[in-house]
Amino acid sequence: MEEFKNIFIYDVKSLKRDNLHLKLRVQELENEMETIKRMLKIILTKNKPTDKEASVIQKYWKSKQIIKNNINKFYSKYIFFKKWCHNIKLSLRRKKAEFITCTPINLKNKCFTEQYYKYEKYNCHMRWDDNSSNNSIVDNLFAFVKSDGDMEIHRITKIGDKNDREPDWSDRDRNVVFLSKDYFIMSFNNYKELYDYSENYSLRGTQRLKWRY
Repeated sequence: MEEFKNIFIYDVKSLKRDNLHLKLRVQELENEMETIKRMLKIILTKNKPTDKEASVIQKYWKSKQIIKNNINKFYSKYIFFKKWCHNIKLSLRRKKAEFITCTPINLKNKCFTEQYYKYEKYNCHMRWDDNSSNNSIVDNLFAFVKSDGDMEIHRITKIGDKNDREPDWSDRDRNVVFLSKDYFIMSFNNYKELYDYSENYSLRGTQRLKWRY
């Protein structure tokens, strides 16, 4: 793990350095494009550019287009690398989790749809009731077990108290769990099979269940 961490840090530093270099090259290209525009303006004021002038501009233009394509390729790889790093980070967090708090959700549930609306519109963290024992822990997982059979699994980022409840929620002596914006999907049937729950097992309210990744 330590070796992977060192390689990861080195790759990030290298990419940042390359990214800075490319930004400088983009600025240079923009300046050079202005030069090309001036050259074209001068030529077009004449009756007709000579073959030599046309050839010079064509070669110059092609060389700059190649550089531009290389920059685009780099950014594509850079974005792919960032996504890869993000997925690695999520995977490591899942491995740290010991339990998963699950709550059954009807997809027409008003509270859930309102939370989802806020999540999508304002890019904020979703929040939900903890289980009756209030024993959820930061960095463990929380799943909405939907009526369509899917589990929408978030990481718990923060534990709040009843003062963090939404104004329209009922007054209950429950903690409030704040959930990550990122989540992944697993079918509830697959979860039951992996963790040796009965095929007929169903949730009765919010419960803390087993998790090992």
